[in-house]
Amino acid sequence: MIIALVLPGLASAETLTGVFKTEPGDTGGFLHVGMAPCTDDASLTCGTILRADHGDSSANTGYGNLGKPIVWAMKDRGNGKG
Repeated sequence: MIIALVLPGLASAETLTGVFKTEPGDTGGFLHVGMAPCTDDASLTCGTILRADHGDSSANTGYGNLGKPIVWAMKDRGNGKG
């Protein structure tokens, strides 16, 4: 599965925070990814899968990767670019 996060533009190089929705996959399903400073280096961004949805936007509670990291140590370049 290719993941593309939809990220809003940022005015500075601060660490990204918030919940972002991925682009839909082949079946129309998508993920909600919580982005926050990494616990071991707050200057970097990490992301965790918080929720998975089916193509009809209903929760996919059986998704096996809930709670797992999907972004590790992303260095923010500013202006919404990681």
